[in-house]
Amino acid sequence: MNYRKLKMRHRRIVATMKRRFLNYVITLGLVGFAGWAAVSLYQRYIQNPWTRDGQVRANIVGIAPRVSGPIVQVAVHDNQVVKKGDLLFEIDPADFQAQLDLATGQVRNAEANLKERQQNLGRQTDLYKTRVNPLQDFQNAQDNTAAAEAQLAAAKANMKLAALNLSYTKVVASVDGYVTNMNTRLRFVA
Repeated sequence: MNYRKLKMRHRRIVATMKRRFLNYVITLGLVGFAGWAAVSLYQRYIQNPWTRDGQVRANIVGIAPRVSGPIVQVAVHDNQVVKKGDLLFEIDPADFQAQLDLATGQVRNAEANLKERQQNLGRQTDLYKTRVNPLQDFQNAQDNTAAAEAQLAAAKANMKLAALNLSYTKVVASVDGYVTNMNTRLRFVA
C-alpha cells in the first residue's frame, strides 16, 4: 500500500509539473507572439505612418492665363506629374498673331513716316541755312520729325505688347508638381 501511495503521489507530482510546464510554455508563447506583433506593427507604422487627426500641407499654385480666348490644345490630364516649363494648355493664337502682324505693319509705316520727316528736316535745314525759308518752317520740320520718332516708339511698344500677348497663349507650368482638380477642356474659353 505504501508503494501505491507513493506511485499515486508521484503521478500527481508529475501531472502537476506537466501542467505547470504547459502553462509556462503557453505563457511564453503568448508573450513571444505579443512581442512579435508589437515589433511588426511598429515597423509597419514607421514605413507607413497613419493617424486620424493628421493634417497635410501643400503648396497649391493656381494657373490662370494672362490672355483670354478659346482653348485649342490641352497637353496634360488630371493627376499628371509636370515639370517647370511643361506646356499645360494653349489658347487660340490666331487673334494675337493678327494683332502682332498689325503692330508690325504700324512699325513699318512709322519708320517710313520718320524717314520722310527726316528727309524733309534735312531739306528745311539747308533752306533755312541759306535763308530761303523762314525759321518757322525749319521748326515745324523739327517738330514733325520729333512727332514721327514718338510715333515710331509707340508703334514698337505696341508690337512688343502684341508679341508678349502672343507668347501668353501657351500656358506652362510655373513649378514642378502634379496637376489636380483640372476642369479645362478643348474649346472652353480661358
